[in-house]
Amino acid sequence: MRLRLDQAAVVAVRHQEEFEADHQAAVWLDFELAQSSLTALAELCTWLSPETLTMPSHPSFPQRVARVLSGPPELLAYCYELLNG
Repeated sequence: MRLRLDQAAVVAVRHQEEFEADHQAAVWLDFELAQSSLTALAELCTWLSPETLTMPSHPSFPQRVARVLSGPPELLAYCYELLNG
């Protein structure tokens, strides 16, 4: 159980960094532009390197697009979400 918790914590922190970067880009640019850019990036990844879409180091693109508007999740709650998901 300890190993699973440690792995979830590491993944949660990495995902948090992605969510924060996406949200900050949206603040600087425009929320609608950020959402469409992430969607275009997902399509590009699907076409060029679909294997990158399942890397655990990054949250899924649908999660990233959804979080642009709501902002990054609370880290500990997200860690538990990963454990229970």
